[in-house]
Amino acid sequence: ILYIRKTMKNLVLIFLTLILFSSCNEEITTPDSQFIENTYFGNCFLGFPEEREEVVIRTEDEYADYMEKKRVTGLGSDCEDAVPTDINFSQHTLIGTFTSGGCSATYDRSLEQDGKEVTYKIKVEYRGLCLSIVTSMNWVLIPKLRKKDEVIFEVEEVNLN
Repeated sequence: ILYIRKTMKNLVLIFLTLILFSSCNEEITTPDSQFIENTYFGNCFLGFPEEREEVVIRTEDEYADYMEKKRVTGLGSDCEDAVPTDINFSQHTLIGTFTSGGCSATYDRSLEQDGKEVTYKIKVEYRGLCLSIVTSMNWVLIPKLRKKDEVIFEVEEVNLN
């Protein structure tokens, strides 16, 4: 019985030590978080930035303004009356950043929250050389962020050619 008590005491100490020294980061990739493709918004909202752009959209007005800037226009375009996919911004925030390169790409995306900071980590591995390159805004729909919450984007792009 003395041996069992010592063993239990040691297990409790190990467990408490693990809790004390474990990371305080909280994964927020919950069922409420959704990684989405550019086409989620429809073919009329595919405009891409010239350089890296980090986007955090918290309201319906911000969403409408952003999508209007990305609206495809010109000869043969029937996008003048198109409406982007509806998003409930009372429950969600939309974040994303642009990446491009290679003929094919493999993405590793993750989200972490530590207090008032959300870190969106993206690792992209590109393969191949061609005229048609892979582009993505790396959109993710996450649970609603407060105005004081900060989003940090960490992007690593690797060309495997």
